[in-house]
Amino acid sequence: MSEQKKKISLSLNKKKKKAEMQAATTASGSDRIATNQQAAIDQQAACDIPTPIEGPAPYNMNPLSQAKTAPLIELLKKVPGREYFEGDDDPKLTYTKMIKLFNEAFGPSGWSKKEIDVRYDHIKQSSKGYEAGCTMKIELEIRGVGNHEALSASKANSFIQTARLFGELTGNASFDKDVMAEIKKQPKPKKLKLDETLIFHAEE
Repeated sequence: MSEQKKKISLSLNKKKKKAEMQAATTASGSDRIATNQQAAIDQQAACDIPTPIEGPAPYNMNPLSQAKTAPLIELLKKVPGREYFEGDDDPKLTYTKMIKLFNEAFGPSGWSKKEIDVRYDHIKQSSKGYEAGCTMKIELEIRGVGNHEALSASKANSFIQTARLFGELTGNASFDKDVMAEIKKQPKPKKLKLDETLIFHAEE
């Protein structure tokens, strides 16, 4: 082999080794970047792990929140009494009765509701006045249990449809024919006699 060919061969070998070293360095750098990225992901995941907290914790079923929600879960399995239904032949839970039920079962500050969205489907005028159709989305929350949302065609119905998602006590039982057959057998509650001293009158 001539001297010139030897020089060319040595030059090519050096370039090859240099390229291999650069590739190894790049791969090593990529590994370090990947390792650092994974470490950052792991660290973020560790921060996202829910820790036991005191008080209601919707969607965070840790031992403390389970202990606090257990009595409410059992309460929601019960069936509402006859006094919460209106009507004789076809007893139904009405909007006002549901408000009464929620206040007495969970306390006035133990639940809340809010209207998420109201969409008017149509508004038209007739000889009798105006007719409007709307679709409403409502959110209902029971403290310590969580919240539900439902879409319905009216405020009263959306409240009832949302409430039934929590359990039997809050309206789901009224959709069970067997339960309602038993409810009909229960004696109707006596009409409340309002004490005159309990009636508020504005001072003249």
